[in-house]
Amino acid sequence: MTEDAAFIWRAMCRTHWFDEYLHGKLVDGTVKCFVYLSSGQEAIPAAVACAFRDKKVNLFCQHRSHAAYIAFGGDMVKLRDELLGLETGTTRGVGGDPCHAMESEQAKMWGHSGLVADHVPIAVGMAFATREWSVCFFGDSAVEEDVFWPAVGFAVTHHLPVLFVEEDNGLSVVTETAKRRSWQGNSVASGFQCWNMALEDDPFALAEIVSKCTQIRGPRYFRVRTCRKYRHVGPGSDGPMKWDRMQMIRLKFLSDGPQDAFEAARIESEMKREIEDL
Repeated sequence: MTEDAAFIWRAMCRTHWFDEYLHGKLVDGTVKCFVYLSSGQEAIPAAVACAFRDKKVNLFCQHRSHAAYIAFGGDMVKLRDELLGLETGTTRGVGGDPCHAMESEQAKMWGHSGLVADHVPIAVGMAFATREWSVCFFGDSAVEEDVFWPAVGFAVTHHLPVLFVEEDNGLSVVTETAKRRSWQGNSVASGFQCWNMALEDDPFALAEIVSKCTQIRGPRYFRVRTCRKYRHVGPGSDGPMKWDRMQMIRLKFLSDGPQDAFEAARIESEMKREIEDL
């Protein structure tokens, strides 16, 4: 197993088991605030964090932000405490989810208000002010907000180091994309002359492409198809997942040979124990 593969898989497992155990705490009422679970969408932030390992970034997220928080080195104790409403939480227990803020060796994550897409122009402004990379994650409904595309246009005009990452699960709460619009975000990005790509949530392919993009300044737009395991908010389910990326990667490591399969199982077991202790 390569170093990059181990990084990605460790981040995915840590996120997956954090949110799976959190799911149980939502069901039994231990956690009472609104929660947006990242289960099913663990791969994308893990891949991007791997690609930016040698760079300090400003991180901007919205709903389903646990995966990015954890992948970029956030303190899970503070995340847990925030969801429990404790003073020791990420925003002293008063922000709830998804308003997390943190600073790690890799990233500074700025809190979010919960309003769809309002963090996108702030990410662009941060890149304009600092000339440092802004990594901005958002859902597929964010591209329908009026603040979104002027921010992309500004980033292109000023050749800013912004990575726009659309986590496209095909749903805005429960409304499918086809019922909302007839276009895709990356197609509109082309009209703004912003380099863009659409791909599936294979984290190893995504990490390789993003890593190459980080070598050149200027905005980059990725629309990454993914699927969530649970509903938009809370522990409920919309039905079976279209695909399970965690299981697909387990099978990949198995097909890569016994050594990789053993190492993958060891990493997952270690991450699961870490979350159980938490």
